[in-house]
Amino acid sequence: MTVVEKVTPAMFDDVYPLLSELDETYSREKWRKIFDYQWESDEGYVGYALVDDRKVVGFNGAIFSRRIIDGREARICNLTSWIVKEQYRTESMRLVFPVLKLKGYTVTNLTMNERAWEITRRLGFENLDTTVRILFPVPGLSATSKEEAPVIVSDRSRIAEMLDPVNLKIFRDHLHYNCGHLVIQDRYGYSYIIYTRKSYRKYNFDISYAHIHYISDRSAFLRRINKIKLYFLKSRKYFFLAIDERLIGNATIPYSKVYQLKVPRMYKSEVLSRDQIDNLYSELVVLGL
Repeated sequence: MTVVEKVTPAMFDDVYPLLSELDETYSREKWRKIFDYQWESDEGYVGYALVDDRKVVGFNGAIFSRRIIDGREARICNLTSWIVKEQYRTESMRLVFPVLKLKGYTVTNLTMNERAWEITRRLGFENLDTTVRILFPVPGLSATSKEEAPVIVSDRSRIAEMLDPVNLKIFRDHLHYNCGHLVIQDRYGYSYIIYTRKSYRKYNFDISYAHIHYISDRSAFLRRINKIKLYFLKSRKYFFLAIDERLIGNATIPYSKVYQLKVPRMYKSEVLSRDQIDNLYSELVVLGL
């Protein structure tokens, strides 16, 4: 008889054989990251397991975080790595029902297949984003006078000195992950940006780009977008930026194009609107997806 149990970090060795079936290219150390993420959470567990005779035959991961968003505390649960052995697939939903009972949480599901999207949609989840904006650098557009030139800071020790308490906590929570950190500041204010390096292969050539997961101040970001794009091209050799559409508020940006996600990102919340939800404290950062 199968039972559903909460999974604690100490149960990693029991769940790992199943996770290795989900993606055998991931190392044991990489999978451990969704069990031992580097920020405080008081839930005490990291997902749910379907167990048969003390053997884990299904898993649905949960990355919990507590954030200050627009001055209010928000509890967030990011679902990750849902897998059930084939002979137990009829019981897959038992790993979802406990999530639906969470009170006061915003639940996100940022990567899934079409079948999982259809299931979550029927359970009341809404589309968080269906598109990603691709921003291309155009040399010459960012030329400004010395008085107007913004300051771009990538040194982590300097960034820590510039940030307000809310962003400083975000910065410290993500230092252990393979993220880039950047601050762009002008006389009107600053925007703190967190991104990951990604690449895709075209014409037998690996093209590097930055996937931006967090923008602390959208206005400051858009105000200096040309300078930011040129920085990534010249300093990081990234050929373009990719940003979930909601993070830039459907802004009109020259030299950009819209890319349709194969499967939308999803969320369910009675607390936050879609434009208040970024990609931090999630599998996109923890696993580098």
